[in-house]
Amino acid sequence: MLDSRLKLANADKERRCILLAEVDRGTETNIEAFKQKIRAYVHYALPGGAFEEQFGRANKRVVWIVTKGGENRLWTLRKWCEEELAEQELDHECNLFRFTLLEQVRTIDKHSGKEKVSEELAIDPYTFFLTPVAYLPYHKEPDTLLWKP
Repeated sequence: MLDSRLKLANADKERRCILLAEVDRGTETNIEAFKQKIRAYVHYALPGGAFEEQFGRANKRVVWIVTKGGENRLWTLRKWCEEELAEQELDHECNLFRFTLLEQVRTIDKHSGKEKVSEELAIDPYTFFLTPVAYLPYHKEPDTLLWKP
């Protein structure tokens, strides 16, 4: 099930993008369920399909936001995506997907000295959307979630 949907546009609305966000807290361990989700998103996003019917023609991204498990988790999810795209001969659909890592804010309690992890995420919107922080399947270098400013 989709965690969030963001509809974004630049100031003059020349550029639009719909982000379909999946927040990953490291709990999904069923590889087949994950791969089924990849297949479902590809078919949902096909030209003339359900996405276009719902939102019209717009750029779209499915972004997995990894909040627990660190880089290992990010690379694991991306690998599962690559395997599914290859198995279904859908490698050409790799641009639909992005994988990014967001660390949670960690603070030290002044009284106890213990580390506290909050549900807040440690990133600003400009960095998150407009700088290269997200990885596509098969690509070594990160890309932006939206467009380059």
